[in-house]
Amino acid sequence: MENKINIIEVSNINYSYSKDIPVLENISFNLEQGSSLGIIGPNGAGKTTLLFALSGLIEVDGNIKISDKNITKKNIKNIRKKISFVFQNPDDQLFMPTVFEDISFGLENLGYNDKDIKNIVKDVLDKVDMVGFEEKSAHHLSLGQKKRICLASALARNSKLMYFDEPTNELDPHGRREFIKLIKNINTTKIIVSHDLNLILELCDKVIVLNEQEIKSYNDCRKTLINKDLMESNKLEVPSGIYLNQY
Repeated sequence: MENKINIIEVSNINYSYSKDIPVLENISFNLEQGSSLGIIGPNGAGKTTLLFALSGLIEVDGNIKISDKNITKKNIKNIRKKISFVFQNPDDQLFMPTVFEDISFGLENLGYNDKDIKNIVKDVLDKVDMVGFEEKSAHHLSLGQKKRICLASALARNSKLMYFDEPTNELDPHGRREFIKLIKNINTTKIIVSHDLNLILELCDKVIVLNEQEIKSYNDCRKTLINKDLMESNKLEVPSGIYLNQY
């Protein structure tokens, strides 16, 4: 029987914005390499905060291991090289004058030479169907195009982990469907925070239900999403895709 390797190990993490406002309490879970994990829950449950903690963007009490290395101040730069983050708002991620520079920025920091950067940029733009946009300004693109450039930037890093925060937020139905296809084709460990439960149903094999700052459930995705009592008790609904037998 094949042994599965945990790429993430989280042990009793806690986080508060102040002493009186806890955001995460006693969060513990492991995630196997190659898995796709959904994190769901009502507004204010701490979903994005958990994603930030797993990126080392905030300091928490407790312990987080990425690829068997503890997240510490000493090694956080090396750990972040293993992670790509696609933010909910593309304007938080795109800041360079051109699309090419937005994608190449991270590669330059990782020490790639000019020839390799050009090849990588071309390859990832092809993967997101945005070849020919290299010299355009991302800020003049549509929302869907901006999200594709953010995804291309993440793909360029060839990371072991990719995090998505509300990836289809504000996209129209066609843009949503196309972006889901792009995410589905990515062959790496993925963590997706989303209110779009049909997206979670389609893309994830495991899901965490986060509510009241705690993990209420961590289980197989479909088994979780069809559990009407669990979903409703955590201010969620069984996704329509279950009833329509789409996935």
